[in-house]
Amino acid sequence: MNKFKKYLNVVDLFFIVAIAFAIFWIIELVFDVCLSSPHTLLNNGVFHHNINDSFNDFYNVNDFFLNYSPYMECKSSYPPMNFIICFPFMLIQRHDKYPAFVLYVIIYSLFLIGIYFLTIRKYKLSISKAIKIAIIFLISAPFLFMVERGNYLVITFCFTCLFLLTYDSKNRVIRELSFVWLAIAVASKIYPAVFAIVLLKEKRWLDLLKAASYSIVLFFLPFLVMKDGFVTNVQVFLENLKSFSSSTRLSVDVSTSNMFRIWAYIFGLDYTSSGVALFATIIKYLLFVLMVVAMYFSNKRWKTMALAALCSIVIPSPAMIHSLIFVFIAIFDFVNEEHKEKIDYLYMALFILIITPLQFGFIIKPVPFSEQYPYIQEINPDYLGLTVNVLLEAMASFALALSVSVSIILEMIKNHKKN
Repeated sequence: MNKFKKYLNVVDLFFIVAIAFAIFWIIELVFDVCLSSPHTLLNNGVFHHNINDSFNDFYNVNDFFLNYSPYMECKSSYPPMNFIICFPFMLIQRHDKYPAFVLYVIIYSLFLIGIYFLTIRKYKLSISKAIKIAIIFLISAPFLFMVERGNYLVITFCFTCLFLLTYDSKNRVIRELSFVWLAIAVASKIYPAVFAIVLLKEKRWLDLLKAASYSIVLFFLPFLVMKDGFVTNVQVFLENLKSFSSSTRLSVDVSTSNMFRIWAYIFGLDYTSSGVALFATIIKYLLFVLMVVAMYFSNKRWKTMALAALCSIVIPSPAMIHSLIFVFIAIFDFVNEEHKEKIDYLYMALFILIITPLQFGFIIKPVPFSEQYPYIQEINPDYLGLTVNVLLEAMASFALALSVSVSIILEMIKNHKKN
């Protein structure tokens, strides 16, 4: 038994279970290909509802900004920093879509590889551990979904990682640049701002002010190059963002609000009129307060990172599957931590539920596309598959956020009583 514990550590166990789920998923895909059409194969919680819609997060964002009027004409809710990020791809897409996407894949692949080697260098990872972590990342549901959609979130993720890798650098220039990296991430997706908690915990007030200032400048500056004027674009952007936040996306939304919405759907309840929506909102904001307090008092880096990542997943609505990619920041710190307790195996199980690509089937029945998007007038025969995975990912994210927060608060109370 001691030999088992010695050689089968958390990293190995995490790796074995994650690989097993991925292998079962591949077998499942092959089985589906043999017995059904490619459309059915793609009708699940990792891939999107329509094979013709693949990579459209990439193409659509480029199209939104193509005429410099993404908010007035296209009703986009993407922050304007995405215009700066997508600009070279947008120019190429104007002539041909495919080369634009190829360039995007090359650039984000090089970006991820660069982040990977910077991480290995900073934490002095062994070759074995580095390979295992990379494989777990590449076979995960959020990564696969992000690639299938061609989502620009990969850029946000990379800049967030760059910040976390460099904010404590001894080199003054690199440390200053780290605040710019965070600002780019915040300006592109807003919610990475929560990772500034590392500066708050260290009481680096001036650095926090710098990061906030850079974020505000980079967020609002691109509005100046849009048509229709600065003020109008800001107002319409905020209206679009509010509209997007109220949209219903049962099949790919892992937020707390959607978790309750799915349960309401399963039991045939009206989410709004039954009071479920109010209850979900109260729970969500109570959890948010608990997470913020726990983050500040956490004495384990992986727990701080987990709560920061989950704040950007379980609280906003909708939160797409690919937003779970931020959980990998916590997973890395989790498997890299030497000391482990029994409860850590529960956390590991929750992490695996969050990232597994294995499909466990539909919940009752697929949800009609038009039922989730009532503002779409035409009848769409396609379905967005509401799978067990979506509910499991939402529940596991909620459970991880709650359990980690409570454990930190209880430990804080315990230490206070001792003193």
